[in-house]
Amino acid sequence: MLSRSLPGIYRLKDDNNDLARFLQIMASPLAETEASIGQLYDDLFGASARGDFLPLIGDLIGADIDPALPASLQRATETDVRIQVAKRPEGGENNLQDGRGEMGELR
Repeated sequence: MLSRSLPGIYRLKDDNNDLARFLQIMASPLAETEASIGQLYDDLFGASARGDFLPLIGDLIGADIDPALPASLQRATETDVRIQVAKRPEGGENNLQDGRGEMGELR
């Protein structure tokens, strides 16, 4: 409860419990905000993200995830692609930092 966070002097001066009632009213939106922040954090990771976000996460890592699939299969596809990306050799042809692209050789 929010009133426990206040210094004792404010609680002692709250004879009519107006402050306590106000803090109870404010506690509900704060709890909802805290839950939303927790869900946003969970949405950062494929293993805990909501199903709606799995195709978006797949796009970020280069996975073609079918939104029509159940969330468990979408997560499996995303995990497989992450493993494949992690196993790429650093000097391979697929390396984005090797200096070559569509423009040809660097001089």
